[in-house]
Amino acid sequence: MVLAGCAGGAAAPVESAPPVASATTAPTATPPAEHTIAFGGDCDAVLRKDQRTSLFAVESTRLDAGPWRDVGNGTLGGVECTWRGVDWQSLGANIATMSVLSLPTSVIPLALRAEAEAGTCIQIYDGVSCTLGADVGGVWLVAQTTEWAEEGIDALPPAPLLRSVLDTVTANAAAAIRPVPLPRAAGWWSTEISCDDLGRRLGLADFLGPAYVSGWWEGDRSQGWTWRLLESTGVARTCSWFPDSTDPASADATYGLTTLQLSPGGAWAADAALAAGERTSLAGGLSAAVDGKSALAADGVNLARVSIGDSGTGDPTMLLLRVFAEFATSP
Repeated sequence: MVLAGCAGGAAAPVESAPPVASATTAPTATPPAEHTIAFGGDCDAVLRKDQRTSLFAVESTRLDAGPWRDVGNGTLGGVECTWRGVDWQSLGANIATMSVLSLPTSVIPLALRAEAEAGTCIQIYDGVSCTLGADVGGVWLVAQTTEWAEEGIDALPPAPLLRSVLDTVTANAAAAIRPVPLPRAAGWWSTEISCDDLGRRLGLADFLGPAYVSGWWEGDRSQGWTWRLLESTGVARTCSWFPDSTDPASADATYGLTTLQLSPGGAWAADAALAAGERTSLAGGLSAAVDGKSALAADGVNLARVSIGDSGTGDPTMLLLRVFAEFATSP
C-alpha cells in the first residue's frame, strides 16, 4: 500500500503563511436592565393565602391602595402589599394592618436600612407604625404593621409576627421576579422644594385665601418609614395645605385639606392611574382624568394628583395646570 505524500526525495520546504493580524474585539456595552416590578406586582406571590391564614389570627383581605398610590414604589421597581382583617378585626395583638415591601437594596439610603434592620416604631396621631427589614441577596424586604395606640404611649415592635412574615416572604422571594428601578429620564422633576415655597409659587391664596397652613390636621404622616424612603429617593413628594381658621381673612375652614401628590418619573403608571377617573385632556397636551374633586395628569415623564378636600369647591384641574407649568419652568 502506497501512502500519498510519501514519494522519495527531499521534501519541498513549506512556506509559512503570513501572520494574520488579530482583530481587536470592541467591548460590548451591557444594556441597562428593564424596569421591573418586584414579584411581578402580584401580592398573592408575596404572601400566599395559605401563608396569611397561618400567620394571622383572623381571615385577611387585601387593602387596595388605588392605582396612583403605589406609583413611587413602582418607580423604584418595588411593590407594597397591605392586608387587614375582615371587618377590620385585629390581625393579632391589636394590629390593624400588615404591609410587605420589596425593593432593590441599592435604592435604600443607609440610614433607613439601619433603622429597619434594628426594628423601629413611630407614632402618628392615634396609630403606631412598626418596621422590620432585611437585605436578601440585593433585594430589600420589609414587614410593616400599623397598630391602634393612644397618643403618647411608647410601643414596641410586634417582633414575633414581623419576623415570621419577613421569613416567609424571604422564602417566597428566592424564585420571584427581582425589582429593577426605572432609569431617570430627561424632564424628571426635582422635589427639592419645601411645601411652603411650593404653595406660594402655585398661588394657593387663590384657593385657600391669604392665610393657610402647610401640613396635616392630625399627625404627620411624612414621618413614616416608607414615606421618608420615597421622598428621599426623589420618586414622590406630597404636600397638604388647609385654611388657617384663626385668621378672619382665610377661606372657610370647611374647605378641607388640599393635597398635591407628585410622582417624578411616574408616567409609566399613567394608564392605570388615569383609569380611576373620567379621561380628558388639558392645555399643553396633558393626559388627565377627573374624579369629583380630584384630578390627575401626566406629561410623558411625571405624574401628579391634586385633591381639593371633601367639603371644598373649585376645579382641581386649575391647580393641576399650575403644577405642571411651575415644574416645566423650574431649573
